[in-house]
Amino acid sequence: MNQVFEKSLFDAEQCFNKSLETLVDYKEKHICNQLLPFDFERTENISFHKLIFSTSNGVFLLDTEKKLFKQILKGKFYGITQLNDFQWFLTRSNNIGERNHAFNERITDITLLTLDEKKEALKDIKVVLFGIPSEVHQIDIYENILYMPHTGYNQVLTISVQDLLKGVPKQLKDCQSTELKIQSSSHLNSIFIDDEKWYLIAHNFTMQTNKMSDALMYNAKTKYLDIIN
Repeated sequence: MNQVFEKSLFDAEQCFNKSLETLVDYKEKHICNQLLPFDFERTENISFHKLIFSTSNGVFLLDTEKKLFKQILKGKFYGITQLNDFQWFLTRSNNIGERNHAFNERITDITLLTLDEKKEALKDIKVVLFGIPSEVHQIDIYENILYMPHTGYNQVLTISVQDLLKGVPKQLKDCQSTELKIQSSSHLNSIFIDDEKWYLIAHNFTMQTNKMSDALMYNAKTKYLDIIN
C-alpha cells in the first residue's frame, strides 16, 4: 500500500460518521425534477438534441427537439461518466467549508443515476461508493473500471463497475490506488483513459501556490509519468 492511499484511508476513517450522515434521506435531499425556462430558439443550428450535464448546483437534462429543460438533481455534482444508455455515475461533494481542499471537511460519494426509458426524467439514484475524503471531480470508465482522480491526494482511485453495482455501497478501502509522483498540492481534476495511457489535469491549487496547471500523461504499463506545464 502506498503512503498516499494509507493517508487517505486514515482520513476516511476519521470522517466515517460524517459520511454516514450524508446518506440519510439522500433521495429526499437531492431529487429535484424541476422544469426550467430556456431559450430554445438559440439551439436551432446545434447538431445535438439530448444533453445531460452536471454542475456545482445540480444535474440537468436538455432535449432541444422536445423543448425540454429540467433540473433532475440538486447539490454539488461535478463528475459524470456514462455507464449505458440510461445510467451514469456521478460524483457528489457535501460542499462543506471553503474551496481550500487541503483543509476543508469535504467528503465525496459516487452516485448511480438512472433515467426513464424516454430519457426525459429521473427514474432513480443510488449511492454506490461513499466516504471519500476531500473531492473527486471528473471521472471516466474504461473497460468496466471506474477511474477517479483524487483531489487533494496525488492518486487515482479505481474500482470495478461490477463491484459498484453489487448491493451494499462500497467505501474507499474497497478501491485500488495508483500514486502519481507529482508535487503537492496537485488538485487532480480531470481524467481521460485511452488504453494504458491516462491523461489528467492537475490544477495545482493555483490560488494559493501561484503554480500554473499541469497536463499529465501516465503510462499504466511502464509507470512512466510525463508532466507538461
